[in-house]
Amino acid sequence: MELNTEQKIAAEYMDGPALVLAGPGTGKTTTLVARYKHLLVNDVPAQKILSCTFSKKAADELKFRLGEATDIQTKSLPIGTFHSLSLRILRSIGKPIGVGEDFVIWAKDWEREKVVDGYLKELIKAGVYKKVDKDDINARSALRFIDDSRESLLDPEDASVKASEKGDVAGIAHADLYSLYNNYLNTENKIDFPRMVQLACKALKQNADDGGKFGKKFTHVLVDEYQDVNLAQKTLIDLIVAEGTQLWAVGDDFQAIYGWRGSDIRYILEFSKQYLGAKVITLPQNYRSGTLIIDAANRISANIKEKFDKDLKATRGVEGEIIYDHLANEDNEAEAIADEIEERIRKGIPKSEIAVLARTNKLPINTVNILIRRGIPLNLKGGVAAFTEYEAHLLLTAIASSSEQKLENIWALRMSPALYGFSKKLIGENWERRVKALTTYIQKRPPQGMSDEEIKEQEENLERYRDYILKFKDASSLFGILKSVLDNNENTDRVFVGTIHSAKGLEWDTVIVMGWEDGMLPQRQSISHRAFEEERRIAYVGITRAKNFLMLTYVKERNGQENVISPFINEIFNAKWALPNEDVSTIPADDKNTETPKEKFMGQYSSRSMSDNERTEWRRHLKEIRETVEREAITKIADGQGDGSGWSDQSAGTGLLAEAGYTVKKGGPISDERQSILTDVLQGQVDLPDWISESVQDQWGEPNTEERFSKIRNTINVALGMQKGRLDPSVQAIEKWEDDLTFLDEQLLPQMKELNNN
Repeated sequence: MELNTEQKIAAEYMDGPALVLAGPGTGKTTTLVARYKHLLVNDVPAQKILSCTFSKKAADELKFRLGEATDIQTKSLPIGTFHSLSLRILRSIGKPIGVGEDFVIWAKDWEREKVVDGYLKELIKAGVYKKVDKDDINARSALRFIDDSRESLLDPEDASVKASEKGDVAGIAHADLYSLYNNYLNTENKIDFPRMVQLACKALKQNADDGGKFGKKFTHVLVDEYQDVNLAQKTLIDLIVAEGTQLWAVGDDFQAIYGWRGSDIRYILEFSKQYLGAKVITLPQNYRSGTLIIDAANRISANIKEKFDKDLKATRGVEGEIIYDHLANEDNEAEAIADEIEERIRKGIPKSEIAVLARTNKLPINTVNILIRRGIPLNLKGGVAAFTEYEAHLLLTAIASSSEQKLENIWALRMSPALYGFSKKLIGENWERRVKALTTYIQKRPPQGMSDEEIKEQEENLERYRDYILKFKDASSLFGILKSVLDNNENTDRVFVGTIHSAKGLEWDTVIVMGWEDGMLPQRQSISHRAFEEERRIAYVGITRAKNFLMLTYVKERNGQENVISPFINEIFNAKWALPNEDVSTIPADDKNTETPKEKFMGQYSSRSMSDNERTEWRRHLKEIRETVEREAITKIADGQGDGSGWSDQSAGTGLLAEAGYTVKKGGPISDERQSILTDVLQGQVDLPDWISESVQDQWGEPNTEERFSKIRNTINVALGMQKGRLDPSVQAIEKWEDDLTFLDEQLLPQMKELNNN
């Protein structure tokens, strides 16, 4: 295998744990395969090399690449996902923890939701969900809480403690449901996927305590995408490494974008602290993107606060192109994207080398509809879909019935007898009359239980789809194009449309990343600085998918709301970079790149529809927007959730007390340790990241003040009250909190007062 210097060093390192920082396009899989091959050359048996990936597709690719690079048969080797490794563990050593040999793997979400929904109804009747927001009272939300708890290795009791610590009312209720669901799985001898890793960790720990040797089967463990591991997956690896196995991990902290599902960037950032003597090796050479795209990526990554300091280095010797398009509304955006795609196709770019990416799966709906109408074949991923709403499916079904055509199963719905009869009466009517009549019929008969606002929204959606459908000349044209454009055959030449998350690990010649508005990218669901950092990394992943052409769009008004430009746009283009047709002399002296003449900027970035006045206004506000947004992102470190806000995930990612290590979960710090943490928090002796420290003082008050003392006490008291309100409260947690409140009142408060009096 032909490797560059850094790849060779990484593949051949044998002196202890190693972390390989492989940025986008730097040959991560090549290096992983080379590592495996190096171990084989050095007489390590293939059966003693454990390889963990995050998807079956990645595992299959690794096996395929290994088969090409070596003469080994990979089918039976320990190469697979964390779930397949867990399954191997449970089948081998699961019996001591009560996992029978004949357990059933339960993979269908609808079956899980059905069981959970039954328990949910019981608990609603019992009053457990009395104080929970109605949006959180559903089986899907409960299952999400249960699965997240398992991936954090929390049993129902500790899950309830964590929910109390966060002030999470829904979580407190879901924890009771979690207990019932667990009992059901145990009785039925079933294991669903999220539970698999949790049980595998338990089995490995029991095996080690019993002097077992499962972990000793392996001498080397290779972990792909290490930045994405959650607590359960990391614990699984650690339990194997503890038996003497050498760890070699590859990942990229700049591409850590799964914090919302349990991964923690601190696992990769603190790799050297966790595994003493570990070597960190960086792969800087990017073989994917043009220079301009690499420069933009480096500028946005420069603003990441918690990171390894590194830059990508372009190697291809081409500049590439970046287009920034400033548009009035989402319809204009969809048209501009479709125009650009058609232009790229005319220039000879295969459709399969073009991608449209968005932060959410709902954002591209207008664009998908335009592309469908233009007959451009699509590969929809990441939950992006056409005609997604119930009323859209219903309208298509009725139109198909009135046209005597068979509808694809992905859209077909069971119609009411009345709608079916009405649609049949319209057979033979002209196209426009049929579509309008069916739209009106459905509008006037909304489902029962809908609010006035929901009815209005449904009416507007139906009118939008009516107008869209009428752009086709007849039913045959509509359904024919839908079938050809949205065929599920991925091997054909199709434009990819999906979320940025669904694009991770992929690359295209042409990438269009839409929706660069503050509130969209970055999203604003959390005020946590860590959440804001993850949004920045999501932006980084989006732009680094492009090889040669990158288009970014900003919409002034979306869904009737006026937007401001994403602060990340400023980072991508850099305040020191002039824009086309802009007089560099107007830029303040301290904001110029004096080493680069204006000529170099000309033509590098363009805005297809921005007037000179708009460009000047945009340029003037960019820096101010970014600074304002970042200030907002790091304020309220422990505020916003009432007196118990010190626990909230909205604050500093985990909350100040949690950040300091305070918890009453089973196996957490003992009494003296907890009370030492509380003392340190009161006295301001907690070691915090720089970006938290200033805000902590603003929100918690000065160290050794009544304001800070009250904040600590109220935080614990709220958690205690929430736990006591459960059907099955955690006795050990209550005892610990009450003990700590006594410590605060009888020891810490007098100490603070004495100190202040002196």
